[in-house]
Amino acid sequence: MATITINCATAGLVQATTTRSLAYNKVQEAEIFFTPTGTYDQAASESIELTNPDNAIENSRRTGKAVTIIDVMGGQSAYDAAGNKHYHVKGAIVSSNILELTIFEVGGSELADGAIPTLNQPLSVKVIFTEA
Repeated sequence: MATITINCATAGLVQATTTRSLAYNKVQEAEIFFTPTGTYDQAASESIELTNPDNAIENSRRTGKAVTIIDVMGGQSAYDAAGNKHYHVKGAIVSSNILELTIFEVGGSELADGAIPTLNQPLSVKVIFTEA
């Protein structure tokens, strides 16, 4: 098994929406929504990899400014299609254009190896960034 890679700049279900902007220090917050599919692998160095989140934010804002990501955290959670299990993601920034994520059951452990269940809505991460 391997890492599941989602390219934020081209994936159809990715939305980058600026949720907060602090003009005095130019730190802003965006939320990136995505729907992972495929086979989850706990042993992979990064189970899910979101690539080009900076481009997704730049494309959604259309200001012509370059985005620099400075932090990431879990956002929207989701239930499996049957409504039995509740999932969320934890994130760790790798570089400005790659976010490594792990899926966890809410109040529980990491998602087991195997097919990612069908979710009732996209998962998301909140991204803290600056632009110049």
